[in-house]
Amino acid sequence: MGPIQTLDELRGFLARRAALIAAVAFIATIGAIFFALSTDHTYDSQAVIQVEGPSVSSDVTAGAVPSSAARRLASVEQRLMSRGNLLDLANRYDMFPGMTPQERVLGMRESIRFEVVAAIRERAALGTDVTSENRSRTLTVSVTEAFATDAIVSLVRVMTEAGDPQVAADLANELADAIVQENASTVAGNVREAIDFFARQEERIRQEIESVAAEIVAFKSENFDLLPEAMEDRREEQISIREDLLRANREIAALENEIATLENQSRLRATEQRRLNAAQDELAAVQREQDQLRQQSAELERLARAAPQVAFELEALERREFQLREQANDIAERRLNASLGEQLDDDQNFERFEMLEAALPADYPSSRSRASMVVMGLIGGLFLGLMLSYAMEWLNPALRSAAQVERELGMQPVLTIPKLELPAERRRRGVGWAAGGALVLLTGLALVMMTLGG
Repeated sequence: MGPIQTLDELRGFLARRAALIAAVAFIATIGAIFFALSTDHTYDSQAVIQVEGPSVSSDVTAGAVPSSAARRLASVEQRLMSRGNLLDLANRYDMFPGMTPQERVLGMRESIRFEVVAAIRERAALGTDVTSENRSRTLTVSVTEAFATDAIVSLVRVMTEAGDPQVAADLANELADAIVQENASTVAGNVREAIDFFARQEERIRQEIESVAAEIVAFKSENFDLLPEAMEDRREEQISIREDLLRANREIAALENEIATLENQSRLRATEQRRLNAAQDELAAVQREQDQLRQQSAELERLARAAPQVAFELEALERREFQLREQANDIAERRLNASLGEQLDDDQNFERFEMLEAALPADYPSSRSRASMVVMGLIGGLFLGLMLSYAMEWLNPALRSAAQVERELGMQPVLTIPKLELPAERRRRGVGWAAGGALVLLTGLALVMMTLGG
């Protein structure tokens, strides 16, 4: 049941152990005071940046946008949170003095946070409606999460923590200004680089087109007789030559028959002799014409066999020229879009970052107040003193009243002798009350000083 079961026993317990309880609470309060005095206040500050979308339709700016706001913000964050930049900020704002460079960098990274309010697209689960792919949720996430999901950023929060409220506000404003300025310069730089790149590509393609066009002209000049349009005439010429060969063959056959008939006669008259001579001359002329026609036919057949290869090579060159012209048109369109992006950036119609709320010095520290630390130390000391006192009552049980004797032994005492307080006990009780008074006075004084000192 325990040594304390009634209110009188509780009062007696507190009176007996007041010195121990006060001493433990006094020690805990002294420790809490030293701990509170050694703990520096920290102040939070926050600057808010608004991400404004383009004032013209997204279809117009789709080809001109160099990258999404989340990607640009991730790139800016990496530069701002680099080791060199953090050490420069720590030196200029005198943050974390007396520490090593590595410790200062770690401290600065813990003192600076970036958050974005973004619409994150949700992927549709298997078996769900296709329209669910267009759903999105607006969440507060880190820059890395926004970059990973390519979220649509609407707000950027720059949060800082420092031992001085003005330093925290100045640091947040400087970082926010850096984000705004670097985003603007990044957009302008990316657009300018895109224009220059497409201009170089356009010039390269133009030179290639001129080179291929010159190669086509030279190829046509070198293979003029084998060009497809020339081969149409060659086919008609081949048909005419074949007809002439048939005619020559018929004439040769007729002349040979006539000559053979005249030569078979035993005696020729003068007129027949003249006819034989003329027929022989005509036969020789027709044979010479036949040889020329055969040579021409053979040459045309050779050209006809070589024409398909020439047509294939010419088609390849013309196809290459067509592809280059298509690339030139595509690059020209992209350069036009990049130029449009530059114009949008100049007119401030592009997606941009603007300071929505500048950071202000905090009125109160974000860390726990020193007074609350002292109060918690006092409460903890009192609780620990009570626990120790109660444990001592358990370890040293004693029957201190007639009620306890009757409850524990079942017998009613005949005579009760009041407790005789010895001088040593009176001194201990006085020390306990003095410690209690000193505890109350010390705690009150500490609370007043810490409240006035912040």
